[in-house]
Amino acid sequence: MGEIKSALEIALERTRDIPGDPVALRRQAARTEGKKLFAQFRQSDEFDLVAALKKVAKEDRPWVKEGLIEVIRSNMTLPQTEADLQNLDLLQRALQPLVSNAGVLKELFKQTGQFFSQYLEDRRGLIEELKRQFEPRLRQREQQMAQQYGRPVQLDPATDPEFAKVLQNHMGQLEGQYRQALTQVISHIDQLVASK
Repeated sequence: MGEIKSALEIALERTRDIPGDPVALRRQAARTEGKKLFAQFRQSDEFDLVAALKKVAKEDRPWVKEGLIEVIRSNMTLPQTEADLQNLDLLQRALQPLVSNAGVLKELFKQTGQFFSQYLEDRRGLIEELKRQFEPRLRQREQQMAQQYGRPVQLDPATDPEFAKVLQNHMGQLEGQYRQALTQVISHIDQLVASK
């Protein structure tokens, strides 16, 4: 009786003699190296990114930079807390060796910091405004529940499904507006990197 082979075994047999694209493999390895450089840069203040980039083979350097830029772009996200604003300084320092005009980069990140601070302020303001709007409804529900259960009840807006739904809708609109601006910031970064 013959041996039954899995689909994977059959596919491996059929592709055994097909050579891989060595340039594509090298490019992928170099891009991964760029991502690793960013991780090292993020972990240690003493890590010298410029020196690390100079150690990379000249023909691989553009691909390493691609990987580095990819990670930087993915880290350019709207902040959730004030602590997230500190991430901007790290991203700016990581980009400096990749751009020719450090002054423009510094100004772009200064404006981005202000933009992110405004986002956090608008976000807090939106939450507070919605809480104020929902306050009378919650107090009314608290009274109804207190009468029903015979003891005082205190409701938190964050646990109210109606409040959560309205907040989510409004937050989505706010984030959508700010994401458009963030896309423009990333586009400016891409232009700065491309001009070097």
